[in-house]
Amino acid sequence: MADIYPNSNHLYLMQLDQESDYEVWEIAKNQDYTIVTKNADFNELSILKIFLYKLLLVQGEM
Repeated sequence: MADIYPNSNHLYLMQLDQESDYEVWEIAKNQDYTIVTKNADFNELSILKIFLYKLLLVQGEM
């Protein structure tokens, strides 16, 4: 993704890969990030807890 979106980053490189989904969600919300994920948990967070309009849920093969 960095080729297409040069300012993109990965949780591992940000040292956030061990954080909970909720914590990542809060960081993304506070920093105005868009989350790109194959993890359906983020979609569930958007339905059950907090609306985040910058969520891209990728399903299927990449």
